[in-house]
Amino acid sequence: MLKKKLRLLNKVILSSCLSFAVVGCSTSDKRVEQKVASEIAATEPGELAARGFHAWSNSAKLATDQKTQLFNVHVATARDAYRIRDEISKTKTAMFKELARGDYDESLVEGFKTKIIKLDAERIDIMLRALASVQKILGRGDAAQRYYQYLQEIENRPFQQR
Repeated sequence: MLKKKLRLLNKVILSSCLSFAVVGCSTSDKRVEQKVASEIAATEPGELAARGFHAWSNSAKLATDQKTQLFNVHVATARDAYRIRDEISKTKTAMFKELARGDYDESLVEGFKTKIIKLDAERIDIMLRALASVQKILGRGDAAQRYYQYLQEIENRPFQQR
């Protein structure tokens, strides 16, 4: 049981390290943490995606084909993110019900935990692939810079559902 937990922890640490390797280590970590600390968290599921979608769908600075490509990324990512969120929710519910029995099956609870961790890793992978797709669509030039600035402006506004 302990070996299984350690292997799982090692996988989580390894995936976290790989994620940080993309951004860099130590000094980059500090810079990332400083920037993250100054941001306002989204409070509703899908809120950031909705803000981003609104930004690019109304942006006159993007070509029609870019908007179409971004829309396709948004739809695919949202579909997968909601599927995973629902699966995590159902898995947690099943786990809590099992725990509430009192004399619960420990291996079953460990299986629930493992599934939740795998699903969360899948969710993160989907998000990072979507980000890479958006970066590829927008590129690195002035248009991308203007778009990301526009997203920042949208991000700082209160979210309103339409």
